[in-house]
Amino acid sequence: MKLTEREEYLLKHTFLDYQQTSEFIKNPVIFERAEGLYYWDRDGKRYFDGIGGIFVAVLGHRHPRVLEAVRRQMDRMTFTPRPRTYLCRKSSGLCGRHCRNRGNCGKAAR
Repeated sequence: MKLTEREEYLLKHTFLDYQQTSEFIKNPVIFERAEGLYYWDRDGKRYFDGIGGIFVAVLGHRHPRVLEAVRRQMDRMTFTPRPRTYLCRKSSGLCGRHCRNRGNCGKAAR
């Protein structure tokens, strides 16, 4: 598979947990899409996703109900700054301590 200059650069700076990086650079596979339990590379070759996490194992890639839920959420809001602030306030009340640094509430509350 022929890589672009950018892909070559990115591969040399990417950690791959299922294959030695040097071996992957020699024989790269660039996945272009996924559906159900399969990936397809740029050349159209299909691969079974044997390393997918529990989400993929149960639902598969691009499950229609999951995609619809994501679309609905993104229509409402795609970003919120510091979503941990609310949880920090709630959790600090449970242990009787006050969060001094809400950006790092787990350590600050101890």
